[in-house]
Amino acid sequence: LLQTVRHLKEINIEVWFEKENIHTMSGDGELMMTILASFAQEESRSISENIKWRFQKKFQQGIPHAKFFVYGYHWQDDELKIVPEEAEIVKKIFNDYLSGKSRKDIIRSLNDEGVRTMYGNSFKDASIRQILTNRIYTGVLEIQKTFVIDPITKHQIINHGERTKYVVENHHEALVTPILFERVQEEVLRRTRNTSVRPKAWQ
Repeated sequence: LLQTVRHLKEINIEVWFEKENIHTMSGDGELMMTILASFAQEESRSISENIKWRFQKKFQQGIPHAKFFVYGYHWQDDELKIVPEEAEIVKKIFNDYLSGKSRKDIIRSLNDEGVRTMYGNSFKDASIRQILTNRIYTGVLEIQKTFVIDPITKHQIINHGERTKYVVENHHEALVTPILFERVQEEVLRRTRNTSVRPKAWQ
């Protein structure tokens, strides 16, 4: 706010904050603006803390703070219900990967069959990777996998234990068994390790 106003002031443009009756060209304009901006920032932080508290209460009851979108399911009231056509694709992706197909092979197969994401787009590598590593397909709901570290910037990061993560077992009908899911995670890790230690080709 201050940087923008100062820049406008340098090129002889005044900003008038009508509600607060602050003119940036006046002698005490910047001082008043700084004070009010600080109040606004702290108010934003206070509101954010209150919202976090409400979210935590919902999390403790196994309720996510928002109805997120996930391929294979849709929300019916407050319950995740299976989308049959998408569920078959999810199962196919897991089984194909475990049978030895690469993510590129799976994408090629889905594109050849005209299968699209829930948004009508072609599947990408990130889409397949997200499906293969998402525990939600085992019927488990993980809450607070990410969190906002700054209420001003709204910057969000992955929760590596900095916040409490809530896990709700049997939250909804599973598409894959826990055993199949774990086998896929082991295979993902094995392929990642093989890729990382692959020797460089001779020049």
